[in-house]
Amino acid sequence: MRLHQISMTNFKQYYGKQSIEFAGSDEKDFENVTVIFGENGRGKTTLYRSILFGFYGDLSLEQDDYENNKNSTIYLANTKALEEASRENKGIEVKVNISFFHEHEYYELERYFQAIKDKNGFIYEDSPSVKLTIIKKNGNANNLNENEEEDIKEIINNILDERVKNYFLFDGERIESLTKASKKQRENIQLGIKNLLKIDDLFLLKEAFEENKKTVTKDLKKISTGDMLKNIKDRENIAMRIDEAKENKQQLQEEIATASKEKEDVDATLKDLDSQKPTLDKIIETEERLEKLNSALDDYQEELVNITPTISVLLAKDLIGELIVDLEDNKIKEDIPEDLKNALIETLLNEFICICGREIKIDSKEYENLIEWKKSSEGQTTERNVMKFFGDLRSTIEHIRHHENTISILLKNVSDLEEQIDINTYELERYKKQVEEVPEDKQKLDIQYRDKLSEKIGKLKEESKFIEERITELNDEEKRLIKKYKSLSVEDELQKQLKEKEKLIEKSSQALIAIINNFIVEVKNELEERANNIFKNLIDISGSKNLKKIVVNDDYTLDVLDWNGRPFLANISAGQRQIISLSFITALAEVAGGESMLEIPLFMDTPFGRLSPEHRYNLVKYIPEITPQWILLVTGSEFRKEEEAKFLKQTGKWDKFYVLESKSEAETKIKEMLAEEFFALKTEV
Repeated sequence: MRLHQISMTNFKQYYGKQSIEFAGSDEKDFENVTVIFGENGRGKTTLYRSILFGFYGDLSLEQDDYENNKNSTIYLANTKALEEASRENKGIEVKVNISFFHEHEYYELERYFQAIKDKNGFIYEDSPSVKLTIIKKNGNANNLNENEEEDIKEIINNILDERVKNYFLFDGERIESLTKASKKQRENIQLGIKNLLKIDDLFLLKEAFEENKKTVTKDLKKISTGDMLKNIKDRENIAMRIDEAKENKQQLQEEIATASKEKEDVDATLKDLDSQKPTLDKIIETEERLEKLNSALDDYQEELVNITPTISVLLAKDLIGELIVDLEDNKIKEDIPEDLKNALIETLLNEFICICGREIKIDSKEYENLIEWKKSSEGQTTERNVMKFFGDLRSTIEHIRHHENTISILLKNVSDLEEQIDINTYELERYKKQVEEVPEDKQKLDIQYRDKLSEKIGKLKEESKFIEERITELNDEEKRLIKKYKSLSVEDELQKQLKEKEKLIEKSSQALIAIINNFIVEVKNELEERANNIFKNLIDISGSKNLKKIVVNDDYTLDVLDWNGRPFLANISAGQRQIISLSFITALAEVAGGESMLEIPLFMDTPFGRLSPEHRYNLVKYIPEITPQWILLVTGSEFRKEEEAKFLKQTGKWDKFYVLESKSEAETKIKEMLAEEFFALKTEV
């Protein structure tokens, strides 16, 4: 697959219609590198977000980290366009168009939705719709509309499977996390391998077997006695103890990872004791931000105080609602207006003449009916009062709703501000702790703390090893109990059937686990092989003398071995760590693409980090050779004229160049320039 163009209309920061045409869209193109240049917050990551939205309808990215922002809502509509439209009580269309080539056919994919901002400032976004046009090799067009969304989804997944979509964007956080022995690292690698296998159904089947086995065991337990019952209870107990031991081991691993990270941080501090200015700048910025937030909070709280006298009526909301319902149910509906009816009755009684012209006698039935009608009419005064009361109640309920909405908005604003104040207060304290308050003693204290951390890590590793040995003993005990269980005689036909069923489930489960494990081993081996091939091309001469190969451990941690076969990750530089991560992620993308030459575009968001000049040169030289398209999202501080830009220009692969110009917080313009113009460009765009 090769991207041709992406157009965004009122999408996030991109006001109006903004487009990018990618280098390398034709297989014959030699130049295949597109550089998108802009500082943080200008919309670099939004470009990748628009790709995933266009292809899959994703409303959020993996790195949006919803676990820490569960109450956050990510809006895709451009706020400036929404604000302009809201002044005319109108909505806007948000749209992403992606055109690309795949196997010599041309695809135009469009995903869109309507968005509106109401008078209270609330934003509403419709569910996205999608359309797809395919231009076949013979020139015929196949058009699929929003009613064929499932067909479109299947077509896109056949080109680029949704399960591996996240391995084509390298962001700084992912690069940084892969070489840290943490739970997040293991989860990233494990999830990557699982997604690459594309055997989700096998994992679901494995879980189903485990649940069935538990059910059968419970049934056996109910009808068993003697040695059979004791064996079942003992096996349940052993299984529970194994799970507890594994959980304890995992907790210890987390503590080891945390202590190791702290040790790394202390090492970094010891190497860079005089770099306090950036932290001090952050403290000042955070204090100013807190001052503004607290001022805004005071304003909202004052509004709440002012509205307090009207809040008491809210307590009667339910009662008033019930009264309105009762009055509506019992309201008298008349066909003749009340005043006209009274005048008519008086005329008939005074003139003793019926409407039809006949004479009305005093003792007649007609006369009695008129008298009754007059009496009922006199009750209309009460009805008028009731209806006036009814109107007053309706006005009151509207008043309640208005204030209820106002209070709701104010409380939400207060809550949001308090949350932001808490976050910034936490950040301020964190920055303050980073500042060196006792210059003379700090180095000594850091070294002492480092020693304590090293001692703690050693003890945790010993404890972890002991638990590992305990797990082995428990597993052996479980095997012994299972062997004994198989030799126990059955007591009745039902028990025999359940035992046979349990045996079949266990056998099937073990066979399935063996299949999955074989797949995992194959993928791990392929990942290691490809990662090492890439690593050899990216690592500098100094690193190649010390580092032999990248390995994926059984616990899904990433490591690197020296030439003596010893784990060496803890001893390498930050730049070398980054090269290892880049090698492994590129290998993930290669395996996902299914070819040694990547069959999909590769996005990299600020990938250069702490790389040495030699590493940077190797990266810009090698990556364009293994991918059909390389889209680089860079900042001025990272993509420097004398290094990365110069190296990339020398490769002859750099074709397209775009600058993200910020007109305002809600408006970024995409400006196309020649690659040569970068060298005359001011980096503070």
